[in-house]
Amino acid sequence: VPHGMSKQQTPLTKMGKRSAYGLGDLLHGRVSDITTSNMYSCVETALGISMGAGYTGRLRTNPEWGLPGVFVEDRERAARLLRDKGVIWTYQYMAGNPQAALPGMRSCFHGSAILVRDLHFFKIPKGEVAVYVTHDSLLSCLIAGITRRPILPRNWPAYLEGFVLWVDDWKMAVANRGICLPVSGPF
Repeated sequence: VPHGMSKQQTPLTKMGKRSAYGLGDLLHGRVSDITTSNMYSCVETALGISMGAGYTGRLRTNPEWGLPGVFVEDRERAARLLRDKGVIWTYQYMAGNPQAALPGMRSCFHGSAILVRDLHFFKIPKGEVAVYVTHDSLLSCLIAGITRRPILPRNWPAYLEGFVLWVDDWKMAVANRGICLPVSGPF
């Protein structure tokens, strides 16, 4: 496992690798940057997207996009919560209650504001795309925080699901599962 990557993740399946490559192929020639969580499966996904897109730049890893990630505010308290309640329960609760902050955790509103400020999409050349790869738990909290709408367990993000965030006339918008919304908030 390369330096800085999580050792607790399993590798992608052959189908996962083909899907990541296929997504990259859809974006071929338009990818200006790829940032990924340091989780092994996310890095493999980013590599597949990169190869399919013909992206020759450097893949950047950012632990804020992984576990425990940006939604953890106090590591000790969060570790107790995650141990006692479990990762799935914790992130499903947070995504279902995006304004709530559990012990040791930031609310989805607060954590997503930090991640959106980290995005450099304001600098992306017109017609190009920056790709950020993360896992379902962080993605669900990010979508809930940005859209200001809860993500219920039945709407949990699926494999290779994502969302599109863009700026038009200095206003942000987000699209996920066929719904397009203007973005407001402390971004």
